[in-house]
Amino acid sequence: MGDPLDESTEVGPVISKKAKEDMAKLVEDSRRKGGSVYSGKALETGFFFPPTVVGEAGLDMEVMKREVFGPIAPVARFSTDGEAVEMANSTEYGLQASVFTSDLKRGLRIARELRTGAVILNDSTRLRWDALPFGGVKLSGVGNREGVRNTMLAMTEEKLISMDVW
Repeated sequence: MGDPLDESTEVGPVISKKAKEDMAKLVEDSRRKGGSVYSGKALETGFFFPPTVVGEAGLDMEVMKREVFGPIAPVARFSTDGEAVEMANSTEYGLQASVFTSDLKRGLRIARELRTGAVILNDSTRLRWDALPFGGVKLSGVGNREGVRNTMLAMTEEKLISMDVW
């Protein structure tokens, strides 16, 4: 944990004091609703929140319903791929998802079923290339996709000019 401009830093600060307080509320809600909380230690200064895992996360927990945008990882059990997809799709948000599997065909099938703007197979959702469209669906889909091409299209006013040549 440390300075986000230092390349050795793995976890930087959250965006504000309020965001840090919101993270603590999410963890407390998870603990109150039966989640097992495993947490590191935060830095004393700044808006640092410790990397935290919420085990036995349930759909009644706020951490499973919101876009957290902080170092909290809820972990939930499922028995079938369908159950996992149903859990992932149950939120009002759909920015990005990750699927980890050694069976690429299975991963692609699950990716098609997830209602998100992007699905990353066998890596985290940190993928962000300027040339690729970036954005979500549902409440994560407000506005245009980001990315060079998409931004240019969003800032362009199209016009059709038709001409009949004799």
